[in-house]
Formats: sequence, structure tokens, C-alpha cells
Amino acid sequence: MEYPPAIDVLDAALRRGDDAELLAVLKAMNARAVPVPGLLEAALAALGVAGGPTLDQLALALAKYEAPALVRVAAIAQNPAADRAERLAAIHALGAFPTQESGDRLIGLADPNRGEDPMIRTAALRSLRRLAPVDLGPEFDAWARWWRGVRDKSPAEWARELVRQYQDRTAEMERANAALVSRYVELLRELYRSLPVDPDQLARMPQDLEDPIEPVRALAMSRIERLLRDSVIISDAVQERLRGCLDDPAPELRRRSAQLLDELGDADLADAIVKRLPDEHHPDVVRGYLAILARAPAADALPTIINVLRDGNLVGPAADCLWSHNRQHPLAAEERRAVQTILREAETRLAAAAPETPAPSTNGGPNPRASVLRLLALLGSDDDRVRMEQMLDDADPTLRRAVAEGLAGRGATQALLARADDEAIYPVVLRLVADGPAELDQFELLVNLRPHDAMRDEWAESVRRFATRLDPARLIAADQMLANQPYADVGLRTIILTPVAVTPPPELSIDYCVALVVRLTPLLIEQGDALRAFEIIDALGAEPATYPALNQARFAAALDAGRFEDAALAEPDPVAWIARLETLSVRDPDHAVRVRDEITRRFPDLPESARRALEAASANLPATPADGETNDDEPLR
Repeated sequence: MEYPPAIDVLDAALRRGDDAELLAVLKAMNARAVPVPGLLEAALAALGVAGGPTLDQLALALAKYEAPALVRVAAIAQNPAADRAERLAAIHALGAFPTQESGDRLIGLADPNRGEDPMIRTAALRSLRRLAPVDLGPEFDAWARWWRGVRDKSPAEWARELVRQYQDRTAEMERANAALVSRYVELLRELYRSLPVDPDQLARMPQDLEDPIEPVRALAMSRIERLLRDSVIISDAVQERLRGCLDDPAPELRRRSAQLLDELGDADLADAIVKRLPDEHHPDVVRGYLAILARAPAADALPTIINVLRDGNLVGPAADCLWSHNRQHPLAAEERRAVQTILREAETRLAAAAPETPAPSTNGGPNPRASVLRLLALLGSDDDRVRMEQMLDDADPTLRRAVAEGLAGRGATQALLARADDEAIYPVVLRLVADGPAELDQFELLVNLRPHDAMRDEWAESVRRFATRLDPARLIAADQMLANQPYADVGLRTIILTPVAVTPPPELSIDYCVALVVRLTPLLIEQGDALRAFEIIDALGAEPATYPALNQARFAAALDAGRFEDAALAEPDPVAWIARLETLSVRDPDHAVRVRDEITRRFPDLPESARRALEAASANLPATPADGETNDDEPLR
């Protein structure tokens, strides 16, 4: 049996219109680097039947025939008498010819002034998007402007322009694809985190950490992060595999594995980081390593940290790491000199690159220059110190704060105290003074550091903590210092005095304890805790007759707490009750009504002067309900 030539078989398949056959032949033609001889006519005939993916393959196949095919395809596209489907297919095919002539034909077809059918114009614009590596949308004017800029280029320039723009478009698509993959992996990670942990997953985790697919290793680390948050014990096998992940080819996984080992308290992590730092070149991983060494300084890490300090891109985190390292492992004189030289060079470089007018900090992010200045202020020479003290007046508050921290570390107290009104420096001064010796003079220095609004709570907490270090016998003097300052509220004074009043140390005399309780009582009463004041006085056990001031405090606390019998024992004189009523009528009118009624009941035969005083003290109080009436608003006390 004699078979027809292969070219005839392919020709017939192109003309028959069977989509499967047509697609197979076209893919075979496009697999060749050069056009198949003898099939151009058949391929042109297929324009009337191809569609969808088959039409894309046909356009590519026709483009291989270059100019001869372009002329024929353009003639069909521009022929208003041709079948519309065939014209649309030809217009689509023109987009596969990377030539200026093809672009010129498409621009002409898309021009609304040529009177073409809207469907033809739309198809031409769509084909232009295939020809040009830009997407200017559906508006013809944008394409016309683009075409005017490229139509007169030489063929070589046109080709270079297309290649460049195709490269840009490819890079953009790769970025979009990478972002999509990243988002997909993140969604999987979130799903993986939310799934319950079963024994099989725990058993498989070491294998997942060794999986050749990076997202699988990343998901395994996400699961470990969740387990740590849930306080699940991580097995030795998993920890061992995490150590191996310090050498993972993916930088992010190297960083995360180090972070996880840090959270697990791996005793060998610092040594492993010191060993790997010289060969680690990814900045994010280096920053992660330095952050770990800052939290747990290793004695032998100094040479490695100094080497990183020389890297202009990593000088900030390296300086922060060295700051922490120096606290536990103070640098020797020779090491300090080496670091000083590096820091001065870095400061000169960073200062030259800094803007003249610093922008206000909005996110509290890392500032390499601030890190360098802080360390230089701490470790620098005497000349450096003088220059750093001048930097305390810099326009940038971030730099002022950093320099202040460094100078505080070397004890430059006077220079800092002189600038305590600077909101950027105040927190540093506050910590410096609060960490000073537990002496009354130091406490007074702390009390006199008037806080601005944002620092009130921190100042109060610093005062409270300092007071716990003071000799209890100095508390009354300390409280007087607080009482002299309008920004020291009653609550702070109460918090400081109450613990010693409730449980006085044995070395305190009874006289001192009485004086302290007498001082505390009005503070508690002012805060509405009169009953607490009465209980503290009662527990003290001092004889009222011996301490008249304590007896008066007992009377005030008892009366304000509604303990009228105890108040009468402390003070039987109605004049004292009426005097107290005057205070209560302003501070606590509801309770003042009850005290007034108690005075009326307890002292029915008041002299005229006392009765007038009672009426004056009660003038603004509501009347007592008549018998049988109730006051539903009266609180229980």
C-alpha cells in the first residue's frame, strides 16, 4: 500500500477543520524553529475555522512564515468584504507578528476615524495588547500615543524595545506569580495552624522539616510556632532537626529556625550562630542572629559582632547587639579602641547621608545612626563624650534619646539632669535616677522629676518601687516630699504608706507607726476607704489616751465609715461631730445625711450655739424622710 506524502497529510488536516487534528498539527509546526515548507496556504485557509487555543497556535505558526504570511494575513484583516469571523481571526493573528508593519496595520484597524465596525476595532486593540508588551487599556488615544513613539524606530531599535518591554512584563508577571504563591502558602499556613495536632503529625514533623519542598518545611515551622504558643513540649527529635534547619537553603527558614531554637532555650544556639555568622550573607538572617545574641550574649561572639559592625548595611543591628554584649562582657581597652574607630567612621558616613531636617518618627522603627551614637556615647573616648553631650541638643529626638541612653550608661548624670525637661531624654533620666542608691536625697531627686502627661504612670511606678527600697523609718519624710508636689496624687502616697502601716517592721517604734497611720488615715478617707483606715488604726493597738492625734484619726475614720458607736467612744463632744459634718456635706452628701440624723438622735439636747452650727452644716442637705417613708436611693454602708 502506498502512503501519500506527509506534507499532503498535514495540508489536508489543516484544511479539514477538525479542531483536534488542527491543534495537533499546529503544535507540531510550532515545535520547529523554522516554518514547515508548503503549509502556508493551508494555514491561511484554517483562519476561517480555528478558534480559542487553536487560533493562538495558528497565529504563532503563521508568524513563522514572516513577511509572506504577514501580507496575506493583513489583506484578510483589512478586507471589509471578507467573512467577519475570518477577519477577526486574521486580526488576532496579526498580534503574533512582532513587527512595526503589523503594529501599523492594527493601529489603522483600531482607529475610530476609519469607520470600522466596533467589533473590528475592539479586536484590533486586543491584538495590539498581544503584539506590544504593554497594556494601555481599551482607549485608542493611548495606543496612538504609544505608536507615535515607536513607529519610526529602526528594526533593530524596535526589536530591542520589544525585548526590553517583554523582559519588564515578564518580571512583573513573575513578581505577581511569586506574590500569589506566597499568599497561597500563607493561607495554607494559617489553615495548618488552625488544624488540631494529632500524634501522626507530631511523629512526622522531623521528616517535614527535611522535606525537599520549601513550603512544606515552612508549614512545619508554623506548626511548631503554634505548639510553642500552646505550651506543648517539643520533642528532642524536632529540636535536633531544627538545628539542621540553620543550614536550610531558604534564608527565611534559617532565620525562623534560629528564632524557634531561641524560644526553646537551646543551650548551643549562640555557639551555632557565632559559627555561622561569618558565612551568612543574607541581611535578614544576620539581623535575626544578632537579635538572638543581643538577648543571650556569648562571650566568644565579640570578634564576629565587630566584623558585622564594619558592614554599613548592618551597622545598626550590630551596634545594638554589641550594646547588650558589653553589659555582660565588658570590652577590654583594646577592643574599645577598635570599636570606637569603626563607630566614628560609621557615624560620619550616616551623618552625611542624613537629611538636614529630620522627619518625625512615626513607627518607632530601627535607626542605624541612633544605634551607633548610643554605643559611641557609652564606649567612646573622653573627646567622644564631649561631642555626644553636644548631641543632646540635636534637632532629632530619636538621636537625643539614643545619646542619652549611652551617656547614662557611663554615668553622665549632670548633663542629663540638665535636660530632664526634654521629653525625648526624660525617660532615660527617670530610669537613671530611679536606679540610684536608696537614699532619701535620691528619692527627692526622683520626686522632683516632674513628669509630662505621657510619663505620669511610669514616673509613679518608679517612685513606688524606689519607696520599697527606702528605710521604712524614712517614709514619713518621703511622703512629705510627695505631698509638696501637685502632680503626686493621693493614690500614689496611699500605695506607698499602706504596706508599712498594715505590717510595720519590728524595728519601727510605736510612736513612728502612730505618726505614719495618722498621716495615712486622711488619704484613705479621701479615697472613700474610711473603713480600711479604721481597721488599720484598730489593728495598731495603741492607747488613744496616749496619742490624741491617733484618737482624732480614729474618730474621723469611724464616723466616715458609719461606725457611730466607735466614733462616740473616740469623741463624745457633739461639736467635733458637727465640724466633721461640715466636711462630709461637701465631700459625701449622702453619708452626711446619715451623720446629721445620727447627731440629732444621739445629741437631742444640743445647746443653742451647737444647734445653729448643725443647721448651718446641714443647710444644703435633703430633709430626713418622715416616719413610714423610705428613701430608696439611700445606699447601704
